[in-house]
Amino acid sequence: TAEPSRRRSRRRVVNRRAPPGGLRVVLSWGERPYDMDIWVVHASVPLPNFNSAVFWGQPNQDSSIDSSMDGIALDRDQTKSYGPESITFQASSQPLLYRVAVNVYSDRLDDAQCDPRREGSCRFMSGEAVELYDGNGLLANSIHRRAIGSWWVVG
Repeated sequence: TAEPSRRRSRRRVVNRRAPPGGLRVVLSWGERPYDMDIWVVHASVPLPNFNSAVFWGQPNQDSSIDSSMDGIALDRDQTKSYGPESITFQASSQPLLYRVAVNVYSDRLDDAQCDPRREGSCRFMSGEAVELYDGNGLLANSIHRRAIGSWWVVG
């Protein structure tokens, strides 16, 4: 028999394979923190910023802000534990270097955003995973191994 404390995963289904010629980046995590966000920015940008990024606040980058982000879109923003969240690069996206980052947005049931001035208000719990897929399947993955911080620059 299964241990009483053991819970089944609540992972939601997402099509992990990318469209032909494209790439898909998938973020998944455990029950906590409750809300995490995946970001894609230019590799030349040291940390994610609002002007040249695809994330929950700009799910489909407007070409008037930064046309080099055209063809990159957030597929889903999961706000209640486990993920997955995914961002897709269409074949039409520009062949530039991009950076993938993950942010702990909230670890409260009321979805209140983390307060970076309050130490320990939100942090990774360890085991969060980012996977990169093309049309054939998994290309690479990275797992966050430390239960610290609220930003993870995956690569």
